[in-house]
Amino acid sequence: MILAIATSSFLAKGYFATTMSSIATEIGGSKATLWTYFSSKGDLFSAVIDSLNIEYRAHIATLLERLDDPERTLHKFCISFLEII
Repeated sequence: MILAIATSSFLAKGYFATTMSSIATEIGGSKATLWTYFSSKGDLFSAVIDSLNIEYRAHIATLLERLDDPERTLHKFCISFLEII
């Protein structure tokens, strides 16, 4: 839940406009609770990036499993890559 809210906030507001206070408020908890999981906004941002990276790598692995048509597979991979960028 923390990562989902932080991800939305970073994507909507950017890194500098996102605060630990606003995330804690949206979660409905205290900043102290948030700080027990992440020692800084940078650590939280890193966790968000790691989570998105894992999610995207799983998506790519699924695309690349279907090698029956290499041209179509490569096309899907490229489209997916461009969408993420």
